[in-house]
Amino acid sequence: MANQEQIQKLKEKLATIKSTIKVNQITVSRIVKGRAGDTFISMNANYGSKEDSENLEGLSLSDAKLASYLLGMQVNVLAHEQACASGIITQSQLDNAKQHLKANFNKLMIDGE
Repeated sequence: MANQEQIQKLKEKLATIKSTIKVNQITVSRIVKGRAGDTFISMNANYGSKEDSENLEGLSLSDAKLASYLLGMQVNVLAHEQACASGIITQSQLDNAKQHLKANFNKLMIDGE
């Protein structure tokens, strides 16, 4: 069993890692299932240019969190739009989903700061 000193050292290491970690790529996937089938959307977002990959600074963990929320909202909305266009969900279900998705992701982005 770890003692208080070991736990404190671990917490300090984790805080250091968290403050220095950089994120260069975020991937978000979403499946919308329905009786008429499924729609699957997956998107990758890269930060920075490929030409600068050796010197790429990346996003801080805090900025990457916000970027993942932004990409997540877009992927979720797009998956629902395609599901509606494919007849998997109705227009009413799409409108309801979009309203809830935007409200939920906006809350995450505001609270995440």
